[in-house]
Amino acid sequence: MEQLDGKPVGSEPDEDDLLRAIAREVLRLSRRRIMTPEGSTLDRSMFRILWALAESGPCTMADLECTLHLEQSTVSRQVKNAIGRGLVESHMPPGSRRRVFQATSEGARIYQQEAALQSDVFKKALAEFGPSRFHAFTSELTALNDALDHAANAADPATSHDFR
Repeated sequence: MEQLDGKPVGSEPDEDDLLRAIAREVLRLSRRRIMTPEGSTLDRSMFRILWALAESGPCTMADLECTLHLEQSTVSRQVKNAIGRGLVESHMPPGSRRRVFQATSEGARIYQQEAALQSDVFKKALAEFGPSRFHAFTSELTALNDALDHAANAADPATSHDFR
């Protein structure tokens, strides 16, 4: 019988083959998400801070750490940079002991521009999928991320995060 990579042609891939294939494709996808598109004015970290605030609304530092899955010192430095550029502001809600951060109107405007630049390539690629395939892909990707969150929570509930 003919062999391909040491396996009979037409045989089902084993678990290790599937894990390697998933890892390879996730890396290819993540490489695209970290590329800065032409015309961009934000670096990746500033974009992610604004993305978290756009998705979640006003957030505490702890909320941002959890959403971005980054250490407190890293998020603190990135937020300070965003505040320095006039893209993020903070305030202390009445009765709260935690500072809340939100995008300024300029931060929201720049985020919208950047998001459009970032999503242009994906829009073109997803147009090739068609609506039903796009929806099926989104559902399966969501299911995979949910399963990964559950596995992380089961492995170490004290340090795991829900990355939605």
